[in-house]
Amino acid sequence: MSLRSSFETIIPSANDAVIARDSGKMLADAYCSEPMHITIQNGMKDVVLPASAAKVLVHVLQEMAAGRSVIVMPNDTEISTQEAADLLNVSRPFLIQQLEKGALPFRMVGSHRRFRLQEVLQYRQHIFAERETALNELVQLGQEMDMGY
Repeated sequence: MSLRSSFETIIPSANDAVIARDSGKMLADAYCSEPMHITIQNGMKDVVLPASAAKVLVHVLQEMAAGRSVIVMPNDTEISTQEAADLLNVSRPFLIQQLEKGALPFRMVGSHRRFRLQEVLQYRQHIFAERETALNELVQLGQEMDMGY
């Protein structure tokens, strides 16, 4: 099995979500800070998962159980401008405007911009924090003005 450096969205089916819910609950109940031993019935093989991998697997299964797709990628993965825009939930032209303002580091590969996934995720976290602060200020202002919310 090979890993791709670009996003591949796999939306879990209803049956996948049910299986993910049940297996995720079993793994979460058995989770501890020690490596986890799992027996695969088809080949009767014992697999040892590092505790950190088991924790990630529990999170993946919980997301799938909720019907959401999950992407697992190493932090040092490089992504394209379109992939970064998709991850930030903005248009590619808007992202390029932000790049011209120096909002996010990138490197050029030929004529294409490349971003480290970790830096895009940090930038996304920064954007979300700014949005939350702005919303809290609006709520506070609305309460001060007795606007009913």
